[in-house]
Amino acid sequence: MKNYLVQETKKKLTSNMAAVFVMLSGITYIIFAFMNFYQGIFLSTKYYGFLQQELYIVNRDLCITIGCILIFLAYRLHKKMRIAWLSIIGIKLFFLISTMILHPRHFNIFFITDFLIISILISCSSSFNKKTDIGNIRKATAVAVSSFLLLIVNTSFRLILLKAGSKNMFFYRNEFFKSFQMMYFINFSYMVGSTKAAIMLEKFFVILNWSCIILVIYFLMKPKTIEVTTNDFERNKVKTLLSIYGDNSVSYFLLDNSNIQYYFSKRFEGVIGYIIKYRVAVCIGDPICSDNNVKYFIEEFLSFCNENELNICFCHTTEKYIDVYRQIGLNVLRCGKEPIFNLFEFDFKLAGKKGSKLRESVNRANREGINVIEYNPSEKRNDNIEKQISEISAEWLSNKNGGELTFLLGNADMNNIGDKRIFIGIDSENKVQAFIIFNPFNVNDGYLADVTRKRLNAPHGIMEKINLYAFEQFKNEGIKWASLGLVPLCHLKEESTEKRPLISMCKKIYEKNLFLHFNSLYNYKNKYYPTSWNTRYIVYNSKILAPKIIYSVIKSIVPSNIRNVNKKNTVVKQC
Repeated sequence: MKNYLVQETKKKLTSNMAAVFVMLSGITYIIFAFMNFYQGIFLSTKYYGFLQQELYIVNRDLCITIGCILIFLAYRLHKKMRIAWLSIIGIKLFFLISTMILHPRHFNIFFITDFLIISILISCSSSFNKKTDIGNIRKATAVAVSSFLLLIVNTSFRLILLKAGSKNMFFYRNEFFKSFQMMYFINFSYMVGSTKAAIMLEKFFVILNWSCIILVIYFLMKPKTIEVTTNDFERNKVKTLLSIYGDNSVSYFLLDNSNIQYYFSKRFEGVIGYIIKYRVAVCIGDPICSDNNVKYFIEEFLSFCNENELNICFCHTTEKYIDVYRQIGLNVLRCGKEPIFNLFEFDFKLAGKKGSKLRESVNRANREGINVIEYNPSEKRNDNIEKQISEISAEWLSNKNGGELTFLLGNADMNNIGDKRIFIGIDSENKVQAFIIFNPFNVNDGYLADVTRKRLNAPHGIMEKINLYAFEQFKNEGIKWASLGLVPLCHLKEESTEKRPLISMCKKIYEKNLFLHFNSLYNYKNKYYPTSWNTRYIVYNSKILAPKIIYSVIKSIVPSNIRNVNKKNTVVKQC
């Protein structure tokens, strides 16, 4: 493990050193361009071997342009772009060869620097493996063709001005190369035209051509978009890892969303599930791996995200790895609380004042003749039950304004049940009135009430009766834990005073029951009297919780129109 980290650190330092040299080289070009402009360079030309000769042979505009391009390439080199690596080697080889041809006896400091940069880049070539997006390669090719067409147009314009109707082929070729030097090397000494308008037009051609060149560079330096490559093999691998390390109550959602991407560790068993929104990798819960490897796995994933220019946000993390996140340098923010039940300690008799609200709800469901059963489609499918489940979901969705929430919430797909458990409430006429789908967690020693849906006219107390029946069933099977899911922004006022402005805003949203009615959600779940309310966190890598990260998390959970989520009881109905 240590040898691997040492090697990775050395490679990173070497590649970053090359990027710094390239950036300094670009800055040098810009400085010398202005020195040339102010005639200051002639003071230095007395000392042979100190300055690179071509720096003061070419004109000021080209020096500035090349300098800016080198600085941009240095930045993309730092981001491990392969095309930046190739481009810089090509540029530096051009300068090395031109120095040896034009000034073979003077191997100055710039010659040595260029040689050193090429040597370093070649020595760590494997570090620069980020490919260019194929769509941007097509765009770059189209713009490059436009640049060549501009050269042809400018050459034709020169021939028209020179009235070259009867000239020979050598003259045409000569004018083409003059046009080439003017368009690509900004050599205005080859400019022709008797009028001011003609000169301005040729300068416009030069500006337009270099705009094309810059666009080509920009498109080529755009990294390849990370593609979703989830397949059955990967899903089975994730399922195995969850059965060993999946103790976070939301870990099972890695199998519940077709848009989830998987990052598997290159060094040990481990996976992180994430979805990319607006260049932010929004991750589900904590990393799925052994406790001994979690620090190294997070660092590996951070390196992956940095290479792909992604911010990071872990959602619904537990207390377990908070110190590890902070050691690595990530920021931690409380986002709410989750009710956790120890089923071996839970009072299923609902005795006394403490269980009065829950007892009343269950009694109302009993008077309505509600019965609860477990439906297991993996053993035997029942078309009638599944049809009614679909009807309930359709009715429930039609009554929602914000659309179905995703990412940290599952769905009612009967074809993708896996290890989930389904409990349904049926009335005296054998009609399904409600259902709850439970996801396993804590290495299958716990269940989370995930999808909870009922008919609009379902009897009161039916959801409470289903939950209690499921809890008792789990306890009888020896399962210890249960959860009713996160209540966002819950009781932040009881926590620390860090990040006060943001905490203060979240407290107001919660206390005033604004937007998503989290306060009502807390009151509903609290009447079950959970064993504990465990704090949950979001973890992110930027210095501040940028609006882009917040918006990315919201869009991951609410993929439809966000403006519609501020409707009455939107979250209460779903959760």
